[in-house]
Amino acid sequence: MKKILLLLILLTTLNFSFAQEHRREEIESFRVAYFTRQVGLNTDEAKKFWPVYNEMQEEIQKLQRERRMRHRNGREAHENLSDAELEKMINEEFISRQKELDIEKKYHERYKEILPMKKLAQYYRAQEGFKRELLKKIQSERRPD
Repeated sequence: MKKILLLLILLTTLNFSFAQEHRREEIESFRVAYFTRQVGLNTDEAKKFWPVYNEMQEEIQKLQRERRMRHRNGREAHENLSDAELEKMINEEFISRQKELDIEKKYHERYKEILPMKKLAQYYRAQEGFKRELLKKIQSERRPD
């Protein structure tokens, strides 16, 4: 009985992990299609743009993971922290946001080598549009028909 229960838990976990990975891939495909269409990337531009974009995303995601860990740790002890400790946490948040902005500025310089300024401006405008479209897509998938 224990083996069957353990097997069911393992299968459920694997299925959940597979579903999450599939979801990530689906979002990534949607992202590529959306930006390629909105920015009007041609084949040559896309070949150069996407590796740089992915590199930037990895740097930003690493920073965001660190930020989430600090938030989790801070939330647990928030009530017990001194003013100096709270100020330190707030300053760390400012530093983290500045690092993210610095990353974006660094990659902006690289993007300028790949895309004409008009397409780069379209890319920045498309970032907000992508978030809205992704949210709509997720909400429509959750609604029962």
